[in-house]
Amino acid sequence: MAEFITIKSFEYPHEAQIIKNKLETEGIFVFLKDEYTIQTDNFLSNAIGGVKLQVMKEDVITSKEILALFKQEYQSTLQEITLAKDTIVNCPNCNSIEVRKSDKMKGFVGVILLFFGIPLPVYKKEYHCFDCYRDFKVRIKGN
Repeated sequence: MAEFITIKSFEYPHEAQIIKNKLETEGIFVFLKDEYTIQTDNFLSNAIGGVKLQVMKEDVITSKEILALFKQEYQSTLQEITLAKDTIVNCPNCNSIEVRKSDKMKGFVGVILLFFGIPLPVYKKEYHCFDCYRDFKVRIKGN
């Protein structure tokens, strides 16, 4: 009988399924222990230790190496997405790349909220060019 070793635990079954699919595409047989129990009642996850990702004893080292590479790929992809999301093109006025997001409270709305004693900040999303000192909004296609 094959011996299975737990190499990672997950709080939810869908998290374990992602890693299971990755390992199976690399040719490693994977078993998810307690998957159906937690699908039935998510609140049992902490009590029983989550969904356990198990592989055969001879595949433990290979599986951990694949997981480490997958984690690095995932983190670099997240960084690329974050950079792309926070990056803006050039200033429409002077074509400068020295542009950053600026969150400024709308003056009139801020005064009214303070007058009525409501401490809710209302912000407008704009970008500020540090070369020509202009504020502008950028429209994204599709919005």
